[in-house]
Amino acid sequence: MIMKKRFIGIFIYVLCVIIIGFLVTMGIYEGFFEFVFQGISYFPWYIHFLFILVALSLVITVHELGHFFTFYKYGIHVKAIYILFIAFVKENRWKIKFIPKFLLLFGGIVIPDHVVIDSDERKEQVIQIFKKVLIAGPNTSLVYGVSLVMIWFISLWFNVNHLSGILFTFMMTTALMTVLVVLSSRISRGSLYGDYAAKNALSQNESFTLSYLLQIASFIKYDEASSKYLFKLCATYLENTPYRQDQTYQAILSFYLEQMTFYREIGSTAIDQKIQQMISRLPRNEDGLNLYTQIIFYKKYLKDNEKVNQLLNIQFNKRFKVKEDVMEFYLKMINHVLKFNDEALYFSKVSAHELKDLSFIYEPLHLDFKIMEIK
Repeated sequence: MIMKKRFIGIFIYVLCVIIIGFLVTMGIYEGFFEFVFQGISYFPWYIHFLFILVALSLVITVHELGHFFTFYKYGIHVKAIYILFIAFVKENRWKIKFIPKFLLLFGGIVIPDHVVIDSDERKEQVIQIFKKVLIAGPNTSLVYGVSLVMIWFISLWFNVNHLSGILFTFMMTTALMTVLVVLSSRISRGSLYGDYAAKNALSQNESFTLSYLLQIASFIKYDEASSKYLFKLCATYLENTPYRQDQTYQAILSFYLEQMTFYREIGSTAIDQKIQQMISRLPRNEDGLNLYTQIIFYKKYLKDNEKVNQLLNIQFNKRFKVKEDVMEFYLKMINHVLKFNDEALYFSKVSAHELKDLSFIYEPLHLDFKIMEIK
């Protein structure tokens, strides 16, 4: 199978080289390149810079629209779509927001609305839909890029200098961006997955798949049926999988602890033993601090006050390397949940989403955030 894929890849590469060679030779023979240079020089350089910016915007827009329309094709509503610094957010109706900070992303995002996952059949259905959604972006970009190259070649047969100049700049910019989009879609490093890589991970990586399902089923809002079903999957996974310091495992464990502590799900003794062993192995970043805090809450729920006091006596500032405002947030959360102090005023002004490095992505969504109580 691997050899077959390599053979196909080599064949496509050789075919592309032959086609490009033929077109270049024909272009020189027919004088097309001289015509193109005349078209380019028809506009001053700063106008071409504007053409490049427009071409980049169109590439990003086409890519995100590929995701967007595929969601709707399969009945998944979209909560928001970001394109460069523009955010289209669905509340009661679609609203447009201009957020300059989004330019830091140099791209776009499509955020699906809440998805119910409450059975094995629904889970498999959602996985298949999201596989198609993931590859729709780069596939649409590829079709758009190839189409624009073909349009440019066709335009060479028409004696319109300014048109050839515009199309050449658009074509070159789009072609380069299309190559970058396709290559970046195959990236899989740590917690970073491109679209093609994420699609493959949904088929091959159980930890990635489960954490992905948790995100799309619980990020926008909570629903009991999905949470109960996914809790069972998380429990089974954690029972059969050794602790790992990766974000997908930690997301699964975090959901498991939250469901037991605040929603009274029945956990597993085997997982409890693992939790006891992993406390000293938690990462020193915010993910580790989050899990440590949830373990404190879980022990409080179990009325294991001795363990709670033991965990509270740890010097957080030395154990976890996080920003001061992040540490303040978790300490106030502990004070509030354990009823040491009423921090309602603080949490009315600060959202958990504000603490993450890319938290500004979630600001336009106006997601509800509340501190749970241990009953």
